[in-house]
Amino acid sequence: MKHISLILIVSSLAVLSFTSCKTPAYPEITFDLENYVTLHIEQLEYEGQIHDVVSAQLIDIKDSIGTIIHKTPRRYEYLLTNRLHIDSLSNVMPDSLKAKAMFTSYLERETFKDYFFKTFYANAERPKEIFTEAELMKVASKFFLAENYGGQFITKICVGINGLGSEDLKHKDYTLLEAIVYEAIFERLMQKSSKEPLFMTHLNTYSKKAINAVSPTTKDALNFIRTTVFEAMENDAALKTHLLNYFNKNQANIAIEIVK
Repeated sequence: MKHISLILIVSSLAVLSFTSCKTPAYPEITFDLENYVTLHIEQLEYEGQIHDVVSAQLIDIKDSIGTIIHKTPRRYEYLLTNRLHIDSLSNVMPDSLKAKAMFTSYLERETFKDYFFKTFYANAERPKEIFTEAELMKVASKFFLAENYGGQFITKICVGINGLGSEDLKHKDYTLLEAIVYEAIFERLMQKSSKEPLFMTHLNTYSKKAINAVSPTTKDALNFIRTTVFEAMENDAALKTHLLNYFNKNQANIAIEIVK
């Protein structure tokens, strides 16, 4: 069978701040990331071919740091998926030793460590990053991404594939806010025993209206639907209420303050 290397970053719990590149301002909030994050390599057979599936995953450690991380793992999984950038590991597979060495070096990058340590908020005396309600809703709206599957338009919510790379968000680093918003949305969606959240009911309505508004003269139907849904979710009162309640409930473990 032919051996093919692929790269896949997944979240183990979902259909997985303005920061700088400087050394973290609070060096006491540091620890060896390699003790809490691992490179997982799995070989899978698909259609007669062997694939190396590689993912960055949290390690379940019960010490004081690991306990804090696993109380709110989704925010760290967002960073592993979107800020670790391990795609290049596919170029060295199936050499797992080299891939692991490269992975360790990626964990040591100052930019990624800064993101991780600022997300690891366990010191009430540390200053919080300030974001406005408008920024909160702009970022949140980008998680509701319309896609075209064989002519059928479907809006999905995903940790790695979203609209957060849009031009209107490139003037500022929203990484920390993105991680917490992702967590807030998915924590609610994964409550299987609860009724569908109101903001999801609204999403379905917005999506249907956008799709029905497409006409033969619409130049780019997918872009039209995406933009329409983004704008609707950015102004959705139910989503805003959920997010503000989540931030308020978790203010002791979130390094963010939301202001009007």
